[in-house]
Amino acid sequence: FNALNSIQGLVRRRDTASAERYLDNFSRLMQESLRTGNTEMISLDKELKMLESYMELEKLRFNFHYSVQVCGTINPHTTEIPTLLLQPLIENAIRHGISGLYDQGLLRLEIGAHGNDLQIDVIDNGKGFDVGAASHSVPSDRRGYGIQLTRERSQLLSDLHPAQPVTLTIRSGADGTTATMRFKNWLI
Repeated sequence: FNALNSIQGLVRRRDTASAERYLDNFSRLMQESLRTGNTEMISLDKELKMLESYMELEKLRFNFHYSVQVCGTINPHTTEIPTLLLQPLIENAIRHGISGLYDQGLLRLEIGAHGNDLQIDVIDNGKGFDVGAASHSVPSDRRGYGIQLTRERSQLLSDLHPAQPVTLTIRSGADGTTATMRFKNWLI
């Protein structure tokens, strides 16, 4: 929905060239999402390609910078993660963290190994927010469902695979926000 809103904004500004590029990128992203959306797991490599496509779409509108770093001990072609689990974290970091910063905005996606655990951090340099009050500070008709659905999905994955629990923690402050997905015993 946010991508469609971005396209609408470009059309309103009569930025036809950007709108056409955005639509082309959006259609490729949608095709890949539909192709993989019914699968429970996806290689980290394929998930990162979809996330980078999404970040490129949003970059057309907000002109931020991003980086993706994968620890050298992790093979992104053979490591699998739940499909589309990270996208809401990236979307939140862009929309609520760095969208207003434009070329000063920085989004980092860092994938690391901690023993047998896979850890994925989504880090933005936005203004941050009060994590405890965040859900209450937004009117109920304007709250997004991405983070809540990600929390619920993480809990469901943990319930289904108790030896490999998945957790989501969010830390936020004046220098930005970090959302951390921890996949326990994932790299065995």
